Amino acid sequence: MSDFVERLQEILADHNLTYQELAKQSGVPRQVLYGWIKYKIPPKPKSIIRLAQFFQCPVDFFIGRTEETKIKFSDNPIPFCDRLRQLIAEKKITPYRACMQLHIETDIMSVWLNKGTLPNFENLLMLTDYFGCSADYLLGLSDFK
Repeated sequence: MSDFVERLQEILADHNLTYQELAKQSGVPRQVLYGWIKYKIPPKPKSIIRLAQFFQCPVDFFIGRTEETKIKFSDNPIPFCDRLRQLIAEKKITPYRACMQLHIETDIMSVWLNKGTLPNFENLLMLTDYFGCSADYLLGLSDFK
């Protein structure tokens, strides 16, 4: 989480933006930004995606997985649920087996696969480690693992 706050502060400085300006321009509410900074509330993936798209920067930068600040977003983004199905199939396991190996409830996997709900911040990190891919790939934003 501290990586996220540091990265956000870094990219704001690079773009000469204040939190108030970021809130106005990106559509991420000021109260949400304040919660991340002041109270260390983990960001929701939709907010991280919104920031990544606003700054044209990888989600992986914000979560501390890369120093790279440039990304080629996919021309045809894939929904997270479809990408997750693809990664499970590539690993040649069942969703149930993935749950057992990840130590998560099957209900959570079902919501991700069937309702298209995005994982929370901690689960996003866990899934990228498990599948050996970038968050941008997992979230369907990029075609590069």
